[in-house]
Amino acid sequence: MDENRARIYRFGPFEIDLEQRLLFRAGDSVQLAPKAFATLAVLIERQGKIVDKEELLRLVWSDTFVEENNLTQNISILRKALGEGEYIETIPRRGYRFLMPLEDLTAPATADASLKPKLHQQSPLVTAYRFRSLWIWSAIGITTAVILAAYVSGRIRDSAPPGNFVDSLVVLPFVNLTASPENEDFSDGLTEELTNSLAHLEGLRVVARTTAFQFKGKARDVAQLPNS
Repeated sequence: MDENRARIYRFGPFEIDLEQRLLFRAGDSVQLAPKAFATLAVLIERQGKIVDKEELLRLVWSDTFVEENNLTQNISILRKALGEGEYIETIPRRGYRFLMPLEDLTAPATADASLKPKLHQQSPLVTAYRFRSLWIWSAIGITTAVILAAYVSGRIRDSAPPGNFVDSLVVLPFVNLTASPENEDFSDGLTEELTNSLAHLEGLRVVARTTAFQFKGKARDVAQLPNS
């Protein structure tokens, strides 16, 4: 198993993230005590295989000695949390086995294409990862916009001929060059952040965002832009 990627699985109405220690049932979060979740994680990682009680005790309580009844209690908690269904099988005098088939939501892009719409529509964990990635890139973009604003203003002032100076400019809407409509808001936000940053520079008038966005998606000559 690749330890460098997230491990997200679906079984029945449940989705589980073994890295972030999250469990969802039909999109709703299911709260589990840390040891109960750890017990479930071990069983899922060995899906279809018998896990001996001694191994479960060693893996879940690696830092302390506990009695077997602690493990029995965890299994009981898991069965109540999972509800009806053949999820965990008890193997008399040996251990336990996780029975439900698993669907790997972090499988490579070559996975069965018929699963893609279902994963996109029903996976709150995958959606959470996408949102976190978009947030990170937004933060990077805003920082870049501030740095770019300072650089552009300096270049404009330094390159102006003697006796002339640039006292106004317009930031045209950034173009979303990706194939994903989800990045459209990111492009607009970057445009707005750069406009706001330049507007704080003394002696420089920046055309309002509302005016600039009239040219979004339009191929217009720069000479046709308004001067006011």
